[in-house]
Amino acid sequence: MILIISSLEFLLGTALHFLYDLFPYPIISLFASTNESVFEHLKLLVYPMLIGYLVIYLIKKKEIRKYRQAMLWGIVSGLLSLLFIYYFVRYGLGIESLIFDIVLLWMALFIGNSISLHFYCYSKSSFPILETICLIMIVMIMIIGTLYPPQVPLFQEEKVTVRLFQ
Repeated sequence: MILIISSLEFLLGTALHFLYDLFPYPIISLFASTNESVFEHLKLLVYPMLIGYLVIYLIKKKEIRKYRQAMLWGIVSGLLSLLFIYYFVRYGLGIESLIFDIVLLWMALFIGNSISLHFYCYSKSSFPILETICLIMIVMIMIIGTLYPPQVPLFQEEKVTVRLFQ
């Protein structure tokens, strides 16, 4: 089931990568990737996971307190795994590969969904207000980072090379 969910989220994330090119409106820029910066690509993980979690919640009517905690830790672990693996491979190993970048999004979604399932099955929600605030803050960071990107490498557009393998 996690493979299917991760794959569907991956397809949605891939669509979000090209959505702003097709419809360059300010409202679209809040959810879709507007350039090739690492930060903009984080949106390709956050929004599909949020939509996926919302759909699953509406279909299965899961216990909201446990589900909210699982959702938070799934998104956080997906974001962290995407960042750590990307920077390690790109700058630690010196590998630059379009295929790897594509596979990395799916891997980060899969890691996030796996950790989310683990938290849902084996954890108890202890700070529901804090979890809600953290989820809202993640979305706000995505919006503010899009509207007012700071001049740090995470937010700066990287050169895109067409090399598939190094």
